[in-house]
Amino acid sequence: MDFTYIDALSKLITILLRTIMNRNSAEFLEKILEGIIIILTRNHADLNEFCPRPFFRIFFNLIYDFKRKDYSFTPKEITDLFLVFCKIFHRI
Repeated sequence: MDFTYIDALSKLITILLRTIMNRNSAEFLEKILEGIIIILTRNHADLNEFCPRPFFRIFFNLIYDFKRKDYSFTPKEITDLFLVFCKIFHRI
């Protein structure tokens, strides 16, 4: 299975978050992840053979990218973004 489109999407999200990094970035990430959850739940409900690998891949890539030195997120920003992931994973 080819995940290049998932990798590109996660990189785009990370770059957008790095570009607008301010008090609204956590809200922006939450809106994006809520959209991904909607797609995940619809796929799970509608498809007979649900494939969770693309969703795992996008969550993993985002978490991994936040900790990379290339994007230079501060520890406070990383904590705020990871708290959003905690809320989303709890919701899933």
